Amino acid sequence: MKLLTIEATDMGNNQDEIAEEVYNLVADHDFKTEAEFYEMEGKLITQACKNLNWQSVPQNGGLVPNWDSSDGEFSNA
Repeated sequence: MKLLTIEATDMGNNQDEIAEEVYNLVADHDFKTEAEFYEMEGKLITQACKNLNWQSVPQNGGLVPNWDSSDGEFSNA
């Protein structure tokens, strides 16, 4: 499964920068399951903050992945 976008939630004023950097880190990754993404979420956020030359990592919030549909059909569920 590929990601279309990643949104950040409850990580402060610059959370969109984190989401964009995480997306850049995993844009070409083909995840086997959604759980695979969530298992690496903390490490991805930490790496994104390092790449952005930040001195700290948000202690709250997280990422909301928006997955590409494998069959091209998207549900509104």
